Amino acid sequence: MRSLLITGVLLLTLLTFYSALWFKSETIEDDITNRVNEDLNTADAKDIDIDVDGRHVTLTGVVYDAATEDAYLETANSTYGALGPIDGLTLRDGMGFLKAVKSPDGITLTGAVPSEEARIALLEAATSGTEGTVTDAMTVGAAAGAWTEEAGFGIAQMAGLTTGTLSATSDSYTLSGTTDGDATALSASLNERAGWQSFVSAPNRQIDMDGQINALESELSGLEGQVETLTADLGARDETVAGLTSERDTLAASLTAMTLLRDDAVEQTNASTAELVAQRDALATDLESAHVKSGVQSDTIAGLTGENDALKQSLATVTSERDTARTDLENLRASLDDTQSSTASLQALLSEAQGQVAERDVIIEGLNGEVTDLKDQLTTQTASLNAGEQDDAALRAQIAEQSGMIETLTSDVAARGETILRLQGENDTLAKDVDAKTAMVAERDATVAALETSLASAGSEATTTSNVAAPAAMAAQCSARAGEILQNAQINFASGTANIRDASVPTLERLTGIALACGGSGMSVEIGGHTDSQGSDENNQQLSERRAQAVAQFMTDRGVPAGTLQPVGFGEAQPVGDNETVEGRQANRRISFEWQVR
Repeated sequence: MRSLLITGVLLLTLLTFYSALWFKSETIEDDITNRVNEDLNTADAKDIDIDVDGRHVTLTGVVYDAATEDAYLETANSTYGALGPIDGLTLRDGMGFLKAVKSPDGITLTGAVPSEEARIALLEAATSGTEGTVTDAMTVGAAAGAWTEEAGFGIAQMAGLTTGTLSATSDSYTLSGTTDGDATALSASLNERAGWQSFVSAPNRQIDMDGQINALESELSGLEGQVETLTADLGARDETVAGLTSERDTLAASLTAMTLLRDDAVEQTNASTAELVAQRDALATDLESAHVKSGVQSDTIAGLTGENDALKQSLATVTSERDTARTDLENLRASLDDTQSSTASLQALLSEAQGQVAERDVIIEGLNGEVTDLKDQLTTQTASLNAGEQDDAALRAQIAEQSGMIETLTSDVAARGETILRLQGENDTLAKDVDAKTAMVAERDATVAALETSLASAGSEATTTSNVAAPAAMAAQCSARAGEILQNAQINFASGTANIRDASVPTLERLTGIALACGGSGMSVEIGGHTDSQGSDENNQQLSERRAQAVAQFMTDRGVPAGTLQPVGFGEAQPVGDNETVEGRQANRRISFEWQVR
């Protein structure tokens, strides 16, 4: 029993260890895949697939020169955590190719040409084909051949296009775009030449994609309206700021004038105060002099009063002696008369002194009144100065408030300016999106036009021989045209997901054009999702179904009737390559299109 328990514990431990190891391995592979994807995107790698097994990275895709191949491999090799890489890239070294893209701004040339003379000839043809700027992104070093002359011929035809794309290789030439002239005549002149196919249309054709473009243009118009509104609002703000600035300047001028008036008033008050102080000092001097005189008079009156008292005492003495000494009566009477005369003189002097004291009191009272008036004037002037300072403080507070409002408005104007710049940036981004989508629509429109013409011709010829053969012939032609597109391009998804890569959108747009044309001719299409044999059967089946459904949803969003689309997932059941090789697995990861009569 113990041995069974030990065995069970060991098995459980091994199972746990294996599960953790497997989970960690899956996590590491996903992490390395994401890192390599990010590094290759930074290096501007196009249509390169990544396969990670453990830490070993395999790159697959097509490159046109050894330097680019080495750069992609070095990018993958320098990615943190990656080992390898394994070179599964297909090198078409020395094979010449050219791509010319025309927009309202000019023509951009990319690719590899055999010689400097060929490059100059192609640049001259591009200069004749546009009034805009010619951008040269070509390299020299490809194999020579007659294809450069055909490429020059194609660039010359771009003079009749408003927008378009030219693709030229050693044995295949394709021109697509829009024209303001006769699209049929331009396409016919190209289709008569060997190896050429053209997809040129006039801009007055209407397809379902126009609705999306109209919506974008409407949104763009709305944004332009918002910009105009913001600009008008900014103008109103500027006028308000100008008005407030003028009002502030007026208040500042008023404050300056009031300050000058206040300073004049202060100077006048100071002068008046100095004069009053001088008058007060003079009066104080006079008052002091009066006090001195009053003191002298008081001393005189006090002396006379003392003498009077002494005389009264002497009189009392004389009266007493008169009662006792009758003999001296006559002498005493004489003395009494003299004393009485002196008393009268003293009384007169006393009355005069009392008058002088009363006069002094009147003078003192007048001086006190003048001093009181001076104090009242000083109090009034001080109150006036205090009131002027209060008015000055109120004006300063009002100016500070106005300055705060101006700062706030200035901040609002700056914020409005930033909003306008942001909206202009969004406007530019939308314009670029519209240009890109317009180019894709033009290419898809060309595909629809050419295929509709071809289907009409095929249907007419087949109907002449057999009514049964006509739909089958058209279905075969729809499948063949899709095969031609997929022969030079592949629909790629983010590793392990059903997310369509941006580089595959132009290819899907052209296939959508075929679906629109063929669906309108009574065809339906089976959209098949296929995977390689990596991973479990169940996961591969689910992944293929999701990818097929993603492609169908892409086409439905662009106006293809859902009833004409049949997304089917085949998983790894229908390989077209060897799953034991990198190239075979890459070929097996694909989307197939098979048209049939509904």
